Parts: sequence; C-alpha cells; structure tokens
Amino acid sequence: MTTAMPSREQIANAADLDFDAKRSDKDVSICIEASPAGVTVRVDYIGTLGSIPAAVERLRSAGILDLVSAARPATATAPLGGTPARTPTQRVEPVYQPDGSACCPVHKRVLKEGKYGLYCSAKDRETDEYCNLKFKD
Repeated sequence: MTTAMPSREQIANAADLDFDAKRSDKDVSICIEASPAGVTVRVDYIGTLGSIPAAVERLRSAGILDLVSAARPATATAPLGGTPARTPTQRVEPVYQPDGSACCPVHKRVLKEGKYGLYCSAKDRETDEYCNLKFKD
C-alpha cells in the first residue's frame, strides 16, 4: 500500500500555519479522595488543564488542601513492593592466630579470600547455613 504524497504545487499553494492561534483544550476529569479523621472528602474536577491552577486555589481558599495534607499517611519505612530495605551488614574484626592468619571469631576457622573479601567457610550447627559474618579487610 502506498501513501499519496502532496505534489510540489500543492505544497507551494498551501496556507501558512498559524502557531499563535488559540487551540481548544480538551476537558480532563480528576478525582481526589481523602478520609481525614474518618470524614471522607471527595473532589471531582472536570475542566481544561489550563484551569487547574485556579481550581487548586479555590480548594486552598476553602481549606480543603489543609484538611487533605493533614490526612497524608506517614512516610513508609518499606520501599514499594512490600520488602523491607536491607541494612548494610556490619563488618567485624577477625581474630588472629599466633602464626598471623585471620580466623572467624565464632567458628575459629581460618578465613578464606573470596570474590568480595574474607569469609568463613563453616556451617552454623543451629541454622544449617554458612557463616554470614562479614570481615574487615
């Protein structure tokens, strides 16, 4: 399928575009609902985008914005998704044997050099997981 392109003559005879002409704004619909102190406040707005600042000023003068901002929930401690943010693991000082080798202070094993620094290769008897201590370099 081919698209019909305008000819040179059609382009030359076309009127100039008026970029300063007033354009008609389309109406938008916005709904804001809050329940401060058990009282439900619902504000429905239908109008153009250009008239939103005037509508917000009317809400401010009526005291609605103060009421809604007082009902704003406290800052969430967990990020979106519900999983809490990880805190950095505290690094501990290794214990040194008389020969100078670094050891785990819990398991008394010689530490090995891994991709991310020193680590203890011992398994914890209670949890059956590897030692999760992080060591200072």
